[in-house]
This record gives sequence, structure tokens and C-alpha cells, in this order.
Amino acid sequence: MKKLILPNILFLILPLFGCALIYSDSIIDSALIPRFLFSTLWFLVAAIWFLAQVKRGSQFAISIVNPVSILFLIWLVSTLISGMNALNQTEFLIEVQKVFLYFSVYIGFTVFLSRENLFEKELFLKVVLSLVSLLLMIGVYQYYEYNCSLTSRGMTKVSALMNNRNLFAEYLGLCLPFVFCGCMLLKNAWRILAVVLSLFSLIAIMLLFTRSVYVAASAAMFFSGLLFLLLKLNQGFKIAISGKSKIVLLVSLVLIGTIAVKLNRQSDGAIKERILSVFEFDKGSAGGRIKVWKVSGQMIKDSGFFGVGAGNWKINFESYGFNQNGEIFTTEPLNDYLGIYCESGLLGFIGYAGMIVAGIFILIKRLFLCKDKVDYFEFAVLTSLITFAIISFFNFPKDRIEPSIMMCFLLAFASIGNSDKKEYGSRKIIVGITLVLILISTYNLWAWTERFQAEQHLAKALQARENQQWGTVVREINKGRSKYYSLDPTTTPMNWYSGIAHYSLGDLESAHKDFKLAYAENPFHLHVINNLATTTAMKNENETAINLFEEALAINPLFYDAIYNEVAVLYKLQRYDDALKILDTWKRRREPKVREYIKLIKEAKGKNQLRN
Repeated sequence: MKKLILPNILFLILPLFGCALIYSDSIIDSALIPRFLFSTLWFLVAAIWFLAQVKRGSQFAISIVNPVSILFLIWLVSTLISGMNALNQTEFLIEVQKVFLYFSVYIGFTVFLSRENLFEKELFLKVVLSLVSLLLMIGVYQYYEYNCSLTSRGMTKVSALMNNRNLFAEYLGLCLPFVFCGCMLLKNAWRILAVVLSLFSLIAIMLLFTRSVYVAASAAMFFSGLLFLLLKLNQGFKIAISGKSKIVLLVSLVLIGTIAVKLNRQSDGAIKERILSVFEFDKGSAGGRIKVWKVSGQMIKDSGFFGVGAGNWKINFESYGFNQNGEIFTTEPLNDYLGIYCESGLLGFIGYAGMIVAGIFILIKRLFLCKDKVDYFEFAVLTSLITFAIISFFNFPKDRIEPSIMMCFLLAFASIGNSDKKEYGSRKIIVGITLVLILISTYNLWAWTERFQAEQHLAKALQARENQQWGTVVREINKGRSKYYSLDPTTTPMNWYSGIAHYSLGDLESAHKDFKLAYAENPFHLHVINNLATTTAMKNENETAINLFEEALAINPLFYDAIYNEVAVLYKLQRYDDALKILDTWKRRREPKVREYIKLIKEAKGKNQLRN
């Protein structure tokens, strides 16, 4: 086994779990870009090693011609095709590089798992237990360090190394089946640790108030439990539980129930309320999620067969007026299936949803074909994949590297072993494909490095902006300009920040230039449109400015910055009736500022009539 530890760590465990430990405080999203950068670097090194082994004459049984691989490839190709409709090509490129990385990692895992007697399940389970232990300990530390309370908002800062609590809960939910599996397959201290972590993982998921994981974990465990009973009956086994197992199960249930009741009391019923809110589809964040889904449905109707372009959902979404104040931005569709349908069209949806469904069916079929005994590890893989499938319906694990790499492993495990026949393939073809993957991954590594550096400079610019150090803002944005990074995590263009800085410094020409660049990168961002219209008006291009203000108001008729500024331009042009019409039809017209504007415009209109 010792000979197998190193390849398992380097080519399976490191990409699966190592990326969860990578982060940087020097950028806005401390986890996203560093982990994609790490994973791309890992794959590049793994591919070079694989190429060297093939050159030396090593043979690898490659079983990649299967439904999962074909559907995965369809998703990748549809993502590439969707670029012809993308408004922002930089965001399109980022999404393509993400999907390419997932596909490459999936192929890498498939090659590794296809190698006979190489994968060590026990080592895998022990690493899962170690990582879950680490994450839970960090979570407990954060709970006390930040003086958190047992409420949904109070637990926001408990995220371990996952950057937000929802992702922390999702990751625990995906690892939970393997923790349970450890209770069955491991021995001695490791089995005790698995039992303890099963208890604490369930409690942690409950306390993180993430309803999508409540639903996903519960549904996946229920389905897998039902399937387990069917398999046992199909195999002719009686469902017998030993005396020790009965005691452990009973004690565990009592402990979970007791702790849950006590914690619910400490939270003044917040935990119970949160769990029951799963069934309240029209309230709170659940109601907001459904509204976002409806907009996504409309986007699907409007986008055509090939979608709006990969990575461009968040840009096009703003055009539907969901952002009512220009300050809160919805950057994710809260449903990966809908999001992919919007961005990559029907083919992308078929590829993504199809590969997950195919993986689930392959695992179920394989479990039923096993006549001797139940494979607990396969059950864990199936349960985790079902969990991922359900979470994808309520959230966006596709855009985070940790759950997506786990998905790649689950699908790779499902796709191997469908045939007893070993497929070695042509050596020349394998070398050629590997070289192509290495070249593309080298380019992608460069792009992710550029993004990391760009976001570092943007983070410094935002800090300077808070202190109104406008010269520093301009310098940092100029240093961070890159064709590989255009929007910050809120979909605000980098050029908008430098435009604001130039405007504050009195440099109208530079500000106008930056706002035009920002408009090209996100033409539906309310503040971008408003600021571009403002500088356009200051250049006396009044009709163009009015058209831009109208664009902003077409997106959101209640965006008061655009309303005030357009009224000011109309006032300057002595188009008093048009200005009054805008104010009179505005719902906020009863506010003192609006009444003051109406009074001022009417006085100016009266004086103008007297002069004429």
C-alpha cells in the first residue's frame, strides 16, 4: 500500500481536497481565483508526468468512451459555440476555461481510476475525515472568534476556508456520504472518528442555515437508504443489525435529537423556523430565488438556441430590471441547470444535466449488478452525486472549484468499470491529445495568473476609493488592466472605478473614456449608463445623454440617479414639459426633493412663457 500512497495523493487527493486549503487575502474573493489557479497548475504538472510515462512505454487503460464523457464533451463544445452571442468576451473566456478545466480534470481522474489496483479507497476516506475535521475545527474557531449567534445572519462569518457559509455547508454535504462510509469500511480509531464526524457534520450543516443542503442531503440519504434496502432484499439478505450497531445507532439518534433541541432553544427557535421554511416557496430568499428563476426562464425564451454566451448570464440579467436600486447585484442564477440553459443553450443544458443523470443511472445499475455484497463506497459516490445534483438545482456549485472538482471525481468513478474490456488506445493519439491539453492548460495558467494580479490591483484600488485617494485608484486600475479580467465580482467593470476617480479629479475626458469602456463591458449596469450619460451631457452631447438616461430607466424606471440627471439635462435644454412628465409619473414624487424640483421647473417654465 505504501507504494500507492504517493500517486493517490498527487493525482487524486491533492486536486480534490488540496484546493480547499488555498486562499489569498490580497484579492476580493480570497478563494475563487487562487483555487482555479492551483487546480490548473496541478493538471498541467499531472499531464506532463503522464506524457513522460507514456513516452517511456507505460500503458494506461483508458475508458473515456462512455455516455458521461460524451455528454461532458457536449457541454464543453456548446460552451465554446455560445461565445458568438456573448456581450463580454472576457467573461466568456473565463467560463470556457472553467469548463475546460473540469473536463480535463475529469479525464485525468478517469485515467487514474482506470489504472488497475491503483486507487486506495481507505486512504481516500481517511483524507476526507482529516479535511472535514480541519474544516469543522476552523468553523468552531470562527464561531467564537467572531462572537456569532445561532441565527441565519449570525452564522454568516462561519465559512471555514470556503469563503462563505453556503459553500461550507455544500462541501460538508458532499463529503458526508464518505464520512458515513468511513463508519462501515474503516477500523479502530478511524472508525470512531468517522462516527464522531458524522454527528458533528450533521449538526454543522443544521447550524449553517443553508436550506439547499438541508434538502439535498436529506433527499439523497433517503433515496440511497431506500435503494440500499431494495438491494439487500434483491440479494436475498435479511436486514440484520448487530447488538453493538443498534446501541451506536440508538445513542447517535438520541444525541442528535438532544443537541438539536438544545440548539434550537438557544437560537430562540431559529433553527426550526429555518428548516420549516424549506416548504415556504413564496417567502424570504426562497421567494427571491423563484423570481430569479422566472427571469432566467424569460432569458431562455429571448436568447435563442445557443444562449446568451457562457459567463454572460449575470450581465444580461440586469437588463430585466431585477436590480431595483443599482446597489444590489444578482450575479448567479441560483440554479445551475437554468444558468447553463441561458448561457449555452439547449445543447449545454443537455450536456450538463445529462452527464449527471447518466452518472447516477450508471452507479445504480452497477450496484444492482453486484450479486455478492453491497459496495458501500459506490453507495457513498452515488449519494454524493445525488446531493450535488440537487444542490445544483438551488445553487451554483458549477462556479466554485471545490464542489466542481468533487463532481469530476464522482462522474469519473461512475464512468469507469462499465466494461471488462480494457481500452489502451493508440500511443500517438494519446500523446497528441495530451500535448494539446498541456498547451491549452499552459495558456489558461497564464490567464488565471493575470486575473489574480488584476484583482490584487483592484482590491488596492477599492481600498484607496474608500479613502478618496483618487490618484491611487487610477494608478492601481491602470496596473491591473488586463484582457483576462474586466468585471469585479459584482459585475461592475474595472474601468468604471477609474472613471469615477478621473471624474473626482476633474479630468472629464479621461472619465468619459473610461465610462465608454465600462459601457462596452457591461451595457446594462445602471451606474455605468448613468455616469456615461452624465459625462456625455457635460460634453454638450445632450440628445445622446438623454438616450442613455432612457436606457437606464428602461431597465429600472425607479432608478432615481438617472431620473434626477435626465431632468437636469431637460431643464438645461428648457424642455420643461418633458422634465415635469418624468417627475409627475415617478412614484417618489411626494418626497420633498421631488416637490422642490417640480416647483423649480414650473417657475422656470412660467418665466420662459412670460419672456415669449
